[in-house]
Amino acid sequence: MHKIVDIYAAGDNLIKIWDVLSGGRLLMALSSHHKTVTSLCFAMNYKRLVSASLDRLVTVKLMIFVPNKFVICCC
Repeated sequence: MHKIVDIYAAGDNLIKIWDVLSGGRLLMALSSHHKTVTSLCFAMNYKRLVSASLDRLVTVKLMIFVPNKFVICCC
């Protein structure tokens, strides 16, 4: 069973990932950037999270869903 997640960046360098089905429980906060995150996007298969920020970096995170765990690996 897959988790339904939502992603947010709220004017800082953190990307927050929420579990929508559990009432909005915060799963994790990522700090991959040094400046404000300006763009977030899931790849079509929801296995990669792409982010960009004012630090002029684009990051790609590999997202792995396993039972009772949610893992993000750097790519």
